[in-house]
Amino acid sequence: MGIYVGYGLIAVGGLAGGYLCRRKKGGLPLAKYLPVIGIAALLCLALAVLEGGDSGAVKELTRQELGDQQIPLLLDAEEMADKADYPVTVQEQKLTKKQKQELLEAAVEELEQQIFGENRETQVISGNLPLMDSLMGGRVQAAFTFWPGDVIDTEGVIHWEYFKQEEPLVQVHALLECQEEELIHEFYLQLERPPMSESESFYAALEEQLKQQNEKTGTKQFVLPTAVSGRELAWYQAAERSHYKPLLLGAAGVLVHYLAGKSKKERKKKEWQEGLSMDYPDIVNRLSLLVGAGMTVSGAIGKLAAEYYKNHAEGRWTLRPGYEELLRTWNEIQDGTGERKAYENLGIRCNQPQYRKLSSLLIQNIRKGAKGIQELLDAEVTEVNLQQQAYVKRRGEEASAKLLLPMGIMLILVFAILIVPAMFSLQL
Repeated sequence: MGIYVGYGLIAVGGLAGGYLCRRKKGGLPLAKYLPVIGIAALLCLALAVLEGGDSGAVKELTRQELGDQQIPLLLDAEEMADKADYPVTVQEQKLTKKQKQELLEAAVEELEQQIFGENRETQVISGNLPLMDSLMGGRVQAAFTFWPGDVIDTEGVIHWEYFKQEEPLVQVHALLECQEEELIHEFYLQLERPPMSESESFYAALEEQLKQQNEKTGTKQFVLPTAVSGRELAWYQAAERSHYKPLLLGAAGVLVHYLAGKSKKERKKKEWQEGLSMDYPDIVNRLSLLVGAGMTVSGAIGKLAAEYYKNHAEGRWTLRPGYEELLRTWNEIQDGTGERKAYENLGIRCNQPQYRKLSSLLIQNIRKGAKGIQELLDAEVTEVNLQQQAYVKRRGEEASAKLLLPMGIMLILVFAILIVPAMFSLQL
């Protein structure tokens, strides 16, 4: 009864709450879902009414012929407030001794029919056995043993390799059980080897000839058969197959070439970035000197670019990444790109903090004029010199660390040169 009241209250509350919130407006954000909850509660109430009614008082239950069953019931006892769920387990119907015997005898008939089929009279079997765990619709349990025990496994598979006879006889013990009543049924199987295919027959004859040769252990040579089942045989030593090796070598060469090219590109990129860092202090110093001497920034960049181009063309200067980028920037200005865009491209191409800072200084010079550019360049020179000193110090420390290993090896060699002759002299 309580469940009906609960569903009824939820339904009324949901529908009434939704109606009031709709009239009031601006209620809770989830208020629009209250009618849905009310309708769902009404459906639950209807289902509870349909399902909750008792189907009538029960005085007895029907047993199943096979297997126990658990039946859910409602128990209504005197002075009990409400009916309680109480499942009752009903065991399967027990048979009389005569019924069990009849079932076991019928199971024997079913077993032989399934195993022998049309060969029940001759009891000849040529294929695997269709063994079953139960008979008579599951009311009789079956277990099998065989003698000889290794010729047929528990799955009914016949292992012909264990037979020495062509048509062996196998004894079968079938243990049949029905509600603790047992029956042992013994019968025999006349196993008939199924006819071999042409291929199977050929290889069986070949194996037999090879077996005969292996029995001749007194001879040094093992003579291979030249004919089997009327077929001429020829034997060849299996040659080592190496036709695929050039393909593997080619693939390996392609992979090595790709990795080497990638490594070379990365090495060149790293060397270019290091060259940019090495050239930056010299570029900033010379820019500061030229601007301080009265030249414009663009004129100073043009002079540095022209000087580098001339010296590099005449072989006096090697390739210098920083000046290469400066020359490229000057060429962009000459081609009409515009100073501001050319300076932005310089910072983007170099992709280093110091060049991006220099690019910002040059762009600031265009926006605000030449006033103050000298002071900014002088400050940049001071900062770059400090960074250069720190960089040189760090490279020196790295070089010292790299020298530790060769120095250690040389120390070991010196000790060996001094100690080994002394040890030999002591032994003498």
